[in-house]
Amino acid sequence: MSTRIVYSSGALRATMTGQSSERVMFTFDHWRRDRRGMAPPPSGAPFTTRGFTHIHVSTARNDWFLAPDLAPLLTTLAGVAAHFPVRAGLGFSMGGFGLFAVSRAVPLTQALFVSPQTTCRPDLPLDHAIGDRRFPQDLADPVFACEADHVIRHTPPSDAACVVLFDPTLPFDARHAAEVARGFVAPRLVPMPGAGHPVTDALPPTRAFGTVARAACAPGIAEHFVTQAFARFRRDPTKALLEQIRPKGEEADKDRRDRSHEDRPRRQIFRNADPFGLRGVQGVGKGFERGVQNPGDPDQRDHGDDPASVVAV
Repeated sequence: MSTRIVYSSGALRATMTGQSSERVMFTFDHWRRDRRGMAPPPSGAPFTTRGFTHIHVSTARNDWFLAPDLAPLLTTLAGVAAHFPVRAGLGFSMGGFGLFAVSRAVPLTQALFVSPQTTCRPDLPLDHAIGDRRFPQDLADPVFACEADHVIRHTPPSDAACVVLFDPTLPFDARHAAEVARGFVAPRLVPMPGAGHPVTDALPPTRAFGTVARAACAPGIAEHFVTQAFARFRRDPTKALLEQIRPKGEEADKDRRDRSHEDRPRRQIFRNADPFGLRGVQGVGKGFERGVQNPGDPDQRDHGDDPASVVAV
């Protein structure tokens, strides 16, 4: 299935995959320490196999999508999404702020935030700074970024169904979750104590993204798919062994130590560090063992390894 470019600039890009005219799912790029421009767009299979058209928003920098051409991107996305009766979104970490920004311009019907990271600088928001320094930013225009951040946060609350999954034992993550909640009329905050950042690190790596995608695609969002999987995995007697043999590597360990500035075990920050399964894509990172048992199960496939061909429109 081909992927079409619906918006592209030097800083931001939106691609679309799928044939549905009824349902669309927005997903977003996430923070990467060794970012070198935009990663290839994911295939979108977890969503297209569930009857959604998939729109993925990418950024060339770790800039929380606060590039000077954000406004034309949002205008384009609002126009593209207008004819879809169901407009859903899913955002991890920095991608959570991308989802928050899109929800200000696109009247979403539902939005699932996974450990959202809502500030690109520790002195934001301007009137109640969160102070989070875990994830260094790379802003092309810091003045624009701060002004755009302020405008985005002061738009009227969205009436979309909203679920925020977060680890309340990470103080910054709890504050970011509360910040997302301010932007929705009836948000559902779902604490997952000890899950880490993002909370999908607490799930088996071969099923984590598929489980979240299933929850995001369900009408009104079915967060219980994630919380029940979290509870099962915590009770699993093999969990301790899996934690020891999980591929980590010296570089990944250093990466996690650099990113965590809280009084928690360093391994709790981005243990998987790849919510869209982009490891194995050229220029993104080294490959890893899939452990796939049934290639036909959309919850077990590593959907990001083979990005679809891209066609400009």
